[in-house]
Amino acid sequence: MMKKALIIVIMMAAAGTAFGTVHTVNTSGKTFVPMNITVLSGDTVDFSSIGSNHNVVEVSQNTWNANQATPLSGGFSLGLGGGLLMTAGLSQGTHYYVCQPHADDEMKGTIVV
Repeated sequence: MMKKALIIVIMMAAAGTAFGTVHTVNTSGKTFVPMNITVLSGDTVDFSSIGSNHNVVEVSQNTWNANQATPLSGGFSLGLGGGLLMTAGLSQGTHYYVCQPHADDEMKGTIVV
């Protein structure tokens, strides 16, 4: 019985870490808050409170630097109102994103995996 209880506790602890941490990104006007976050692969980024007139689209570093909004081919994209971004599929490194309607207003951020 003790051995079963120990196995259950270990499995529950492993399950709790398997889903990673949830990082919340909000907006303040035309700014993502926080603008830059660092995550571990398997974490989740919650953009669900960014407002109905903002989206989240991954762009190249050059596009990000130029405050433009051309999506990165194969990059992540969350429609107006945001949503959840699962980072398990993201490669290690820096991922640049913008709000397309407000990219020229420098509404952008980064996710470092």
